[in-house]
Amino acid sequence: MKRILKRIFSFTLILVFALSWSSTTFASEPVALDVAYSAMSSKELAYCDIDAVPEKWKEAVLVARDEIIYSESWMVDGYSGYIEDVRTGEVIRTLPSFSELFPNWNLPAHDVVNKEDYSTLSLPFAKDYSLTALDPYKWIRISNPRHYIPAAVSGVIAPAMDTFYVDPYEIGTRVRTYATSLTSSQTCNIGYRNATTGTSLGYATQLGLYEAYVAYDVEEIELEVRVSTDSIPGWGNFEIEGAYRFILVK
Repeated sequence: MKRILKRIFSFTLILVFALSWSSTTFASEPVALDVAYSAMSSKELAYCDIDAVPEKWKEAVLVARDEIIYSESWMVDGYSGYIEDVRTGEVIRTLPSFSELFPNWNLPAHDVVNKEDYSTLSLPFAKDYSLTALDPYKWIRISNPRHYIPAAVSGVIAPAMDTFYVDPYEIGTRVRTYATSLTSSQTCNIGYRNATTGTSLGYATQLGLYEAYVAYDVEEIELEVRVSTDSIPGWGNFEIEGAYRFILVK
């Protein structure tokens, strides 16, 4: 009888110990995960599986991805773009698509700030409009803003330099933006964004003077043009132009 009681007691102790160990292990798992994610570099975080990370770390992963996304030049899938020297017409490089560079990543989308209807704005290139019917491929001025260029900050979008409705008959289906002067830095970054949805259309980094960011197949959207720098903030003069207009056939 004593042997039976000893066995029962021993089994009970083992069971209590096992349950206690299991409970402690499960309780320490979140702590261990926090320690592991905290020790990761920004790049390591960015390439974590967003569906597998704990909920509290998802935002950190997205911020880390933003940092990498906006250190590269790209166009959103469905659009095309390239960098051009406007003085020579030379295409310096063609931009890859977003999915080529970042497979399985989601396109960054930020809060929509501008709610106005830009399709009713008068366009400042009216003086050139007589030429558009004769030469629909000619680049015409949309605007030439002087704009303060802020430092690029991960997860923060720069203020819009200009926003306008891309009318394919008046502006065209291609838009290009380039700096003609920079007061403090040698280069700047230029981004295009859909003002209605808040979704980026493309981004180009480290552009020097007269190096234009050209986006094409862009039409019938409210387009925001944004600029920033990875160097010293300062002022810049810019040209924003459109080309490849549709022609009304009467």
